[in-house]
Amino acid sequence: MLALAASVACSSEDGPSDASGGQGGSGGSSGSPSAGGGNTSTSDANVGSFSVTLNAAIGDETPAYVSVLGKVYSWENPTNVIETPLISANGCTAYKFSQQACIEVECSSSQRCAGPEDCQELPTLVSVGSVSLTGFDAGPLALTATNNNYQYPSDLAYPGFADGAALSLTATGSHYPAFTISTTGVAPMELNADTFFLASGSPLLVEWVAGRNSAARVSLVLNMTKHGGSAGYLECDVPDSGSFTIPTTVLAELINLGVAGFPQLTATRHTQGTAAVPGGRIALNVASVAIPTLNVEGVCSCFDSSDCGSCSDGTKTVCDPVRRICNAP
Repeated sequence: MLALAASVACSSEDGPSDASGGQGGSGGSSGSPSAGGGNTSTSDANVGSFSVTLNAAIGDETPAYVSVLGKVYSWENPTNVIETPLISANGCTAYKFSQQACIEVECSSSQRCAGPEDCQELPTLVSVGSVSLTGFDAGPLALTATNNNYQYPSDLAYPGFADGAALSLTATGSHYPAFTISTTGVAPMELNADTFFLASGSPLLVEWVAGRNSAARVSLVLNMTKHGGSAGYLECDVPDSGSFTIPTTVLAELINLGVAGFPQLTATRHTQGTAAVPGGRIALNVASVAIPTLNVEGVCSCFDSSDCGSCSDGTKTVCDPVRRICNAP
């Protein structure tokens, strides 16, 4: 399970936009795909993404800030992570993580096991020329590229644009031809509480201040096993109405996968625009993220054993340093 957690993180860091560890493409065998195409590329292949993210303040120490980042790849990034849907209800789905198996073949350091006995070449970061963003209060933003990692190097006023503002990204082109992507801005995600409590056998009500952009959606992601190896997650894709109740049936399926310390609820308001390029598409994701404290009945989180013994279950006095959860001795 530790190896699986590492592979999920690798997919997120190295892939175009695979934050949840989703599977990226199928088919193909080992060998180097051609530039802009590749064995796994189709017209829907995600070959890159730029993200504009409003990050909520964390306590009094970390103020709210805006991040602008982008990566584009020579072809779609393969992943060794399998996401198996377990149950769906009311716009929510619980997924279980597992890994592709390459047993008879051994993938090289430049490959990833993307299917049963299927080693696929990893893509490389590529340039798309000069990149700029418009629609911000500060005026047009020129991104810088370091080793083909795009970012805006200066601080931006928070939130930096209006709810529903027309945002546009333009790239002059290099590995791929020039392209423009348009979408709209979102309001900062403001939850009605800093802490949520999940009781056994009960649904979970999440409330927030609704935005005015009718194009925005809200994603609620719940992960109960972030420490010690992620077993799966739950995601709800819902309208930006201001409240949603995560069903008990889906929550129960997620909990059955196991629970570790410091479970996490992430609420994200988001919009997306895309542009077609040879062999795939590139996305512009605009999001506002809030991560409240989530307490789960019967779960005592810890960094060491001094954190145990005083939570809801006084019999759990020993901290598992890997799973960050208090257990009975």
